Amino acid sequence: MNTHKISKHWKKSDTPIKFPILMYHSIAATGNSLNVPIEQFEEEISYLKSHHYYFLSPHEAYAVLKTNKKPRKNIVWITLDDGYKNNFDALKNLYKNYHAKATVFDIINGQNGASFLSTYQLKHLKNSHIAIQNHTFHHMDLDKMTEQKQSSEMITGKDNLDTLLHQNTIAVAYPAGHYNQFTPRLAAKSGHKLAVTTNEGLAHKDTGLLSLNRVRVNKGISLEEFGQIIING
Repeated sequence: MNTHKISKHWKKSDTPIKFPILMYHSIAATGNSLNVPIEQFEEEISYLKSHHYYFLSPHEAYAVLKTNKKPRKNIVWITLDDGYKNNFDALKNLYKNYHAKATVFDIINGQNGASFLSTYQLKHLKNSHIAIQNHTFHHMDLDKMTEQKQSSEMITGKDNLDTLLHQNTIAVAYPAGHYNQFTPRLAAKSGHKLAVTTNEGLAHKDTGLLSLNRVRVNKGISLEEFGQIIING
């Protein structure tokens, strides 16, 4: 996808653009400490829609960061890590109901597992304006690996998605947010243009496009609290 074509009619900002990359995981009432009930997720999407947020795809997020232009005053990138099976019900009608896009960072080795999205579901979501991007092959801590092993985890994940979904996967989420001084360079070398961490804060190019901050969305927060974190990070 061509950055120039995406950003052609976007407005240039006088200051460096900062925006929230929201981080979700399992969309369910119960589970580990990272789950968010589907009712909360839908309320938050509705909040963003009513406050005129534009929902970015990975390619659009890259364009914003590279050109310092944006399609609307308020922009957000919705991300969900791991590829839990319950993401399917949360996302399959997201674009139809809210005209909203989102991105699933999929653990490749988890595909078709009991708790994870099937390859059929991944293809269905992609056709419903949900981007599927790389969360590495095994979801292991990259900062504890050799450079060769880090590269292998990211390359194998990207190659799998490129083949399965007939796409050029451009973004990777570091498992558990763990990375070291070598990881961003290796992510770029393996063909990724963006990488997201679990570092708290708004995304902006000064942190580096291969080490972007995100905003964690916790279970049970109020819409008032949600409104604050998407503004302040």
